[in-house]
Amino acid sequence: MTATAAATASGRAVSLTVDLGAIRRNANIVATRVAVPVHFVVKANAYGHGAARVAAMLAAERPGSTFVVARPEEAFELRHQGLAEPILVLGTGLAGLSPGPARELAAELGRLRLSAGVASAEELALWLECAGGSSAGAAPVTLHLKVDTGLGRAGMEPALLSSARERVARAVGLRLGGVFTHLAESELLDSDFTMRQLDRFDRACAELGPRLDSVPRHVANSAAALHCSRALYDAVRVGGALYGVDLSAPDSRGELEPAMRVTARVVQLKRLGSGDSVGYGRRYRARGDREIALLPVGYADGLASTAAGGAWVLVRGRRAPVVGAISMDLTSIDVTGLGVQLGDEAVILGDQEGQNIGVAELALWSGSPPYECLCRLSRRIVPTYEDLEAEGRDRPIAP
Repeated sequence: MTATAAATASGRAVSLTVDLGAIRRNANIVATRVAVPVHFVVKANAYGHGAARVAAMLAAERPGSTFVVARPEEAFELRHQGLAEPILVLGTGLAGLSPGPARELAAELGRLRLSAGVASAEELALWLECAGGSSAGAAPVTLHLKVDTGLGRAGMEPALLSSARERVARAVGLRLGGVFTHLAESELLDSDFTMRQLDRFDRACAELGPRLDSVPRHVANSAAALHCSRALYDAVRVGGALYGVDLSAPDSRGELEPAMRVTARVVQLKRLGSGDSVGYGRRYRARGDREIALLPVGYADGLASTAAGGAWVLVRGRRAPVVGAISMDLTSIDVTGLGVQLGDEAVILGDQEGQNIGVAELALWSGSPPYECLCRLSRRIVPTYEDLEAEGRDRPIAP
């Protein structure tokens, strides 16, 4: 952590630090491994890490890279923040709009040079209608056709792909930028279902005939990019791996580095006698004399209330259990015998004195996927950024 970032974080009762250098190194690991273009997934505010800052760093590191978001407003914000690189919006919501707003959205996507995922025949029909009403000289919109190969979620039937491609090719104001699908269980390294999905995708793409080479295909997410060479195709969409998560090896602390660290300062200490309780519902009752430390962080900051009774934090290099109900703004931990003092740092996610609490462990306690845990943790904690590799600088990095 830079001196400035460390000082900023130390001045807050609750802090979330994002290591941009770790994200850079993770991106380089993936890019070296796959040898095809990497589309950087920065949806959901870069999984809680800050989309604008993450995208700016990656664009400087790898100019011309494609960035992937889930919704138009995410892409609009990135353009507003100055990102000039290609952006793919996986879901525009166009099919849920009335004609007027649909035309306005299509025009704005074209004006901002954004690509759009198309997941159904009905959605494609709307795009064709909107393109037909475009003004002369309007920028064409690049579409990526999504095929449902078995996830059972968004995506058109594989049999429709060829005709959809033909309709886009004939349309004025539209161009085809790619064909893609989503894998249902790519994190399972021996999944037969993944192979069946890839077979379906290959058959659908084969219907495009000799023009297949002109239509980029992208299938692999982080897990498939790292562990399934058959799924690489012409590009990969990588999100979780950028932020240090490999769902195929959740307990591994190998090449990928976690990029987020979350801490809170002890703001109160109190003694409990045998039978005394802590928190709403009196879920915890002391067995004997205990010392309790209060942390100013709660479920409004992303801690899952379901984690109470099974979660731990690090304080003074030791594990301290969470006790009682996690409330909106406060969490209690048992620090009996640890010599904890007011202002001591408690680590919710990250390292301390050789100990670690990783996102996989946090996910296990909360009963939520690791990605969900990361997204939740930045709800109201303003991030501090560090980047030790950026030109050796040690100067303020704005949130």
